[in-house]
Amino acid sequence: MPGLLGALPARARKLPLLVGYVAAAVVVGPHMGAPTVGQLREIELLAEIGSALPLFSLGLEVPLRDPQPGPCRSS
Repeated sequence: MPGLLGALPARARKLPLLVGYVAAAVVVGPHMGAPTVGQLREIELLAEIGSALPLFSLGLEVPLRDPQPGPCRSS
């Protein structure tokens, strides 16, 4: 619900919805009663996983056989 309340004013001002979502998150913050991460190591671990998963899925998309030739550079 807070995301909708942030998205509507952002859309009315012709801003991206992401701006409204971020504004709603700043206003609501930790006051919603959602679980928060208390230790810095937990945040670092989540950040590492969050950066490793997209790289892994990108690696699944790259073909190892029959690579496409790159642009030719002549010196």
